[in-house]
Amino acid sequence: MRTYRPFESPDYAAVAANLQAAGMYDEVWDAKENLQAIAASSHPLSGVTVLERDGELVASVYTIPWGENTAFFFRLCVATEVRGQGLGSSLLSHVEEKLKFGGAKEIAAFYDSSNEALAAFYEKLGYGKTPGRSFHCIWKPES
Repeated sequence: MRTYRPFESPDYAAVAANLQAAGMYDEVWDAKENLQAIAASSHPLSGVTVLERDGELVASVYTIPWGENTAFFFRLCVATEVRGQGLGSSLLSHVEEKLKFGGAKEIAAFYDSSNEALAAFYEKLGYGKTPGRSFHCIWKPES
């Protein structure tokens, strides 16, 4: 049985383990304090959603608002041992409905453009690349 629900602090170990196993873990983006802050936000387009299957946390995704009507999702991660079973698509579909209900008119994501399998996954779900653009996420760490 699949259960979609908001992230809770006790979920952190499983979320972090899935990200680490997938080679996606980032000590800044995925810090426990960061996930707790996103999850605690009262903004309807902000949150961390997890997917449990038969009581085991198998996937997660973060969402944040961008302006008034746009939401970004990021860090979509499915446990490596259960990939290919439609769990990522299912979680993303659930989150899309939640975001639309929260007022999102557009839903977007940044992803590693060198990951052709991921690009194909998103395109299969109806996402399109921004024509003529190649985006990269950069940030300046606190010094």
